[in-house]
Amino acid sequence: MQKATVNKKDFTIEHTDDKLLVNGNALNWDVVHLNNGHFHILNEGKSYQAEIIKADAITKSVTLKINNNRYT
Repeated sequence: MQKATVNKKDFTIEHTDDKLLVNGNALNWDVVHLNNGHFHILNEGKSYQAEIIKADAITKSVTLKINNNRYT
């Protein structure tokens, strides 16, 4: 199990053989890697454009942009 904090909100993340669980809830999404840190995500009929802005392995931090909103 891993823990993540996004915009001061805590989450637990678990990987099983075929599922990703966030706070115990399975994510049923399709993710397509487009290029160079850009992704297209389809979740519950909604489409999202995602981009990895910054990833720092030392501080274990990531900045994402999803539909033009930044998340750290």
